[in-house]
Order: sequence, then C-alpha cells, then structure tokens
Amino acid sequence: HMRAYSVCRPAVACVDVDGRVASSQSTFLQIVSHFNSNTHVVYVRGLASASLPDLFLKWLCEFTERWPWRFIYLQGADLRYSFAEIRDRVSFLRLPEEFEMS
Repeated sequence: HMRAYSVCRPAVACVDVDGRVASSQSTFLQIVSHFNSNTHVVYVRGLASASLPDLFLKWLCEFTERWPWRFIYLQGADLRYSFAEIRDRVSFLRLPEEFEMS
C-alpha cells in the first residue's frame, strides 16, 4: 500500500510506502508515475531496507539514467547489501566538509 502527497514542494513529490516492496514492478511504477514536467524529485519514505530487491533497485537506477534530471531519494534505505550489484549506478551525496559535524 502506497500513499502519495500531491506535492511537498513544486518540484518534489513525497511518497509513503508501507514497509516492504510487495511487488517490485507495481512499486516501481507507482514511484515513477509521480514524475511530470514540474516534478523532478520523488522522495520515498517507509521502505524497509532489507526488503529492497536488487531488480527493483536496478530499475530505479536505470530509470534515472535514462532521465538524468529526475531523482529518486529513498529515505533511510540501507544499500550496503545491494551495493555490489548497483555500485556503478548509485550516487551518494555528501555535505561539504565545512558543514559536517566534527
């Protein structure tokens, strides 16, 4: 079950996913359906990291490769177990050193 907020900000859609990815294909389609000419970021909350299938992550990576101005942010997703499969497709954003906690 997925709940979407219409728009958090003009270019960002927020999507709540209740726990596990029940069907990789339907969850992927629901996430990418939030993109349009005004929405460039989909912020996904509530995915249980252990339930992220490799194929699902691959589809997300390949989608954003095809559409480089579209971004999918998975809040709290722990990709360390899938990293070997998708390391060439993932970007990790870091704060500049002057903003990091010391």
